[in-house]
Amino acid sequence: MTKDDANVSRRVRRSLKISLITPFIVLMLLVTFVISALSYLVGSNALASLSKQLLTEQTERISLVVDRHMYGSGAVLETAFPHELSASPDLKDDLPAMRERFWTATTLYPESNDYVYYGNEAGQSFGLKRSRQQTAELRLCLDKDITRNRYRLDSLRSDPEFLYRESKPFDPRVRPWYRKVQHKTKHIWTAVYVDFSSQDLVVTRARQVLSAEGQPQGVVATDLSLSQLNRFVQQLKVSKDARTAIVEPNGMLIAASFSPNVERIGDEVKRVSGIKTQDPLFNSLLKEYLPQLSSIDPSEPANVTLANAPDGTQVLVAYKRITDDAGLDWVALIIEPYSDVIGSSIRLTIWLALASLLAIIIAITIGSRRLGHVANVIRSLATTVSQFGDGKWVSPITTKRDDEIGLLANSFKKMQQQLFTDQLTGTANRNALQPYLERQISLAAEKKQQLALLFIDLNKFKPLNDTWGHINGDLALREISLRLQQLIGEDDILARLGGDEFVIALSAPADDAHIKATTDAVYEQVSKPLQTLDGIPEGTQVSLGASVGVACYPEHGLDVQTLLDAADQKMYADKKRQRAGR
Repeated sequence: MTKDDANVSRRVRRSLKISLITPFIVLMLLVTFVISALSYLVGSNALASLSKQLLTEQTERISLVVDRHMYGSGAVLETAFPHELSASPDLKDDLPAMRERFWTATTLYPESNDYVYYGNEAGQSFGLKRSRQQTAELRLCLDKDITRNRYRLDSLRSDPEFLYRESKPFDPRVRPWYRKVQHKTKHIWTAVYVDFSSQDLVVTRARQVLSAEGQPQGVVATDLSLSQLNRFVQQLKVSKDARTAIVEPNGMLIAASFSPNVERIGDEVKRVSGIKTQDPLFNSLLKEYLPQLSSIDPSEPANVTLANAPDGTQVLVAYKRITDDAGLDWVALIIEPYSDVIGSSIRLTIWLALASLLAIIIAITIGSRRLGHVANVIRSLATTVSQFGDGKWVSPITTKRDDEIGLLANSFKKMQQQLFTDQLTGTANRNALQPYLERQISLAAEKKQQLALLFIDLNKFKPLNDTWGHINGDLALREISLRLQQLIGEDDILARLGGDEFVIALSAPADDAHIKATTDAVYEQVSKPLQTLDGIPEGTQVSLGASVGVACYPEHGLDVQTLLDAADQKMYADKKRQRAGR
């Protein structure tokens, strides 16, 4: 070994030694910083701020869940009876169409909106209630005695099977949902009530239906169960002693984590008032805040305040008013004892100590394995270079090392990029396309899926070159390649074969709709006026066109060359078609 070689060897060993020692130093500094930062966060002011932020997010989350839960009812009504659709005076004229629309409407949100019904000025009624077994019960009254018959439907097209005739008359015109919505043009929520069969809270959304002459003809409505909202609130995790609820401006509970929203009194099941629950803390604070809740601006974000409980302890109170255009007016409310916040700080301190201990153990473990890791990196690099030398597709080497190993890996990566990249456009080139397609065909064959090739030839490119020069021709190719690159997914590839020819490969699974959408997008993007050309007179627009040929594996070929040939032939066919259509 020469003196120079020895010096190089010493420098290599020295740099590797630094790379081995540095992570330990950095890790210990990081641990020290994290411990210091978290220790600061343990302070009472920081924890209070954090708790307020969390309560704000949870209250906003309740608001979003309510909006999502209630929104579907409007879609159900519009599906059952579209706004522009008029109703006939006699329900018999609309039965077939109503059955199909109501069946579709009850499939939209079957967990919450499984019952849709309609009543008209003649006292006739039509209702469809879906069951979880995908069957339905049809409730129909066409007679003057306004007594409904009930039928079973096993499917949309099945014949109704008569079940029984109700014993009591059913006149929709005297029902609250009918009377409340009469002579009103928008959707309306009725008052919340207890459903006698499920003993859950239910609210009805209704809308007036007009006749062909524009006069009130009937009302369509759907019942929305609030049991899902109640379950969501009960399962929402805030803290151990937090109280979460949704209430009406009058204090009646919609949902609560600490109390049922209905109670049995004798033979009756009634709603529970939020100021008469079994929780004195919630009762007193709701009574204190209730007068100001109805004046909150619904567009305002959730508000969080620090309040004093009757026993002298402090609590955080978060609230947000929830409204919609159909008359909904509720308030989301969370009450969290401040003692829960302090308890969190103790738990945080314990976890902080454990995290510090774990960090030290990790540092020791990393140190003992560092040399082995270096050997693994070198071995991986050698394997990659060997596979690349054999002409196989290999993913680009990525490393964050900045020593000699990192320099070698980055040099190989640069060489690989230069070999597989089109120097003009920055896209992949023919060298990259071949191994990519071989790998994708293998994956598609294994999964029995379809992949697609789009062979693209730019139209009017030669006239552009001849008229505006080769520099503008190059600019056009770069601009078109950038547009095409935006059309493909992460696992797809855009390659320039040379001249004005490009190939887009859509990886499996590439369905026909995706292929057509991409092909249409290619036509659209290529035909847009070019923006990057130089020296074009003001007001002059220069644009290109595209001929596209699509070939799919396995339909048009089982190997790369066959697919390319097939796509090329289809491209020329498309070019002829465009010329013939001029």
